[in-house]
Amino acid sequence: LKLYKVFAQLDVRKRFKLRKEDFAKWNSGSLTARFVDQLWQVVDMPEHETKSKAKEMSFDVYLDFALAMSHRFTPEGVRYLFGILDSEKLGFLGRFHVRRFIDSIFERLEQQNRAMPEEKKKDIVNEIFDMCRPRDARKIDVRDLLASGQGGRILSIMIDATLFWLHEHR
Repeated sequence: LKLYKVFAQLDVRKRFKLRKEDFAKWNSGSLTARFVDQLWQVVDMPEHETKSKAKEMSFDVYLDFALAMSHRFTPEGVRYLFGILDSEKLGFLGRFHVRRFIDSIFERLEQQNRAMPEEKKKDIVNEIFDMCRPRDARKIDVRDLLASGQGGRILSIMIDATLFWLHEHR
């Protein structure tokens, strides 16, 4: 019931579908623009029957996302979120990919008036790799995330500015 209430609040047009800009307000707008864009790119959503042909998120797709976020520390949640981050379907995230997500986190933090020094980005990428302890020091795959026992935390700090902030100020 709680998941439906959140969906209904985001569904400002009351059409039982969310536009990207409506969904981006989830969790007080703490998801990064990069993550929301990749979610829209990766997840199968029908195009709306208008001139713009914009994709819209159904309740079923929203439910998959919301359950994955609620259970992001489970193997299923980690796999779901990793699949969105790995939009190129490489099977891994290299340091470059992780840095792009951290760049997006910093952008969101700046929008929330919680800016952090730019030079900290490299340290954060290194911290993520240290937390994960991947088999190949140049890339992280879903097996590495699961084996680390910290996959949910790692993915959270790459996609959600609030969760990143809480991690940094623990």
